[in-house]
Amino acid sequence: MRQCLGIGSEAARRGETPVGAILVREGKVFTSAEEATRSNMDVTAHAEVLAIRKATEALGSMDLTGCTLFTNVEPCVLCSYAIRRTRIDRVVIGAPTGSLGGVSSEHPILIESDIPGFGDPPEITEGVLLAECLALLNKR
Repeated sequence: MRQCLGIGSEAARRGETPVGAILVREGKVFTSAEEATRSNMDVTAHAEVLAIRKATEALGSMDLTGCTLFTNVEPCVLCSYAIRRTRIDRVVIGAPTGSLGGVSSEHPILIESDIPGFGDPPEITEGVLLAECLALLNKR
């Protein structure tokens, strides 16, 4: 999570939302990304989506079974869809996002177990370094 905070801090320095994400595979950081919606002029350039894109390109597969995604901010509905479609096994979250969060909103697609076409939801760990994650979000 500390790596996500560092990546998120760098995103904030560039005028982005302070979000960083890393994908861990076989106990090692496999990919990482920072939020880039403004710099890329791409509303889908969320840190989680970019880390997933890098991983699927590197593997030549959209199956990320065995991977854990760390992010300092709860994945939104868009990111949650990408996580579920790529079968990431575990998601470690710093701070909740609320209204559009994939876990805490009224559209919890990250944890819903009965979405047609999706397998089992990933294991979720929430609140890791919560105070630090909230402090970074509140700096913007």
